[in-house]
Amino acid sequence: MRAVTSFRASAKDRNLVDDEVSYYGVVKRILELDYVVFKQIVFYCDWVHIEDKTNGCIVDPDTNLIFVNLGRFMRNTSEVDEPFILAFEAKQVFYCRDLSRDNWHVVLDAPKRLTQEIYRCLRIPTTL
Repeated sequence: MRAVTSFRASAKDRNLVDDEVSYYGVVKRILELDYVVFKQIVFYCDWVHIEDKTNGCIVDPDTNLIFVNLGRFMRNTSEVDEPFILAFEAKQVFYCRDLSRDNWHVVLDAPKRLTQEIYRCLRIPTTL
């Protein structure tokens, strides 16, 4: 998901800077909230430590690929750590395991539309 988040340059910095950031996670539960007049789908997620450039999320400067550590998720222990997002806020990505490092995965954007070639590769009937 993409969200606007406030950042500090350092712990001593009192000036917050807002920036749009991509958050990466894994959906753990899908919930349908029924308010009688309308229903809302929410995802309960485990989130990657995007601010931790050593153990969470890094961008390879040579390839510009994004790597995330799916072995170390944020724990939703603070009031500001929100595990829920609305379904329409989510964007599907795929994680491809990095064989050179444990628990690290490359983030791959999902195709916008499934083509006939993708259906053949996945062996999915095209009559869906």
